[in-house]
Amino acid sequence: MKRASNKKLMFLFAVFFLVISYSCQKKQKEIEKPEKTISVEEAKELQNNHKNLHARILRDTFGYEDTREFWFSMKELEEYLAYVKQEADKKGYDNLGIRIYLAAYPPTPERKFGLSTVFLAPTGDRTKEKGSIIDFDFMRRDNEPNIYEIDPLNKAGNGIPPTDY
Repeated sequence: MKRASNKKLMFLFAVFFLVISYSCQKKQKEIEKPEKTISVEEAKELQNNHKNLHARILRDTFGYEDTREFWFSMKELEEYLAYVKQEADKKGYDNLGIRIYLAAYPPTPERKFGLSTVFLAPTGDRTKEKGSIIDFDFMRRDNEPNIYEIDPLNKAGNGIPPTDY
């Protein structure tokens, strides 16, 4: 009799443990599509506009096709964003963002084509003082100044010849 009740007790304990451990797992919240995304059709139209304007000028004027796309891995972007958040917090910045600049490498004898590049520059507003809890800046802007105390991200992979979207 005692043996049967011990088995029941152990079974109930195992079920209880499984229910508790399952309910303690964090459920991943589904991420909603950001409101500033565009359709594939619009992206193709924007790239065609670029090819018909900027790329054509380079091809017709200088006789070459420059890159039009840049690639960063998700890991690189996640690491950079985490780094920017960390450094901006240490330096007292909030309302963070990333500004993407078009840029170009200088031509060299070895590199005459594919000079275009981009770099990502952190932006933010220095409203936080060390040790402060309250942010008194009630007027938020969408166009925060660059944070020149944090290095930009560059060295993206680029396509030569360019890859159409």
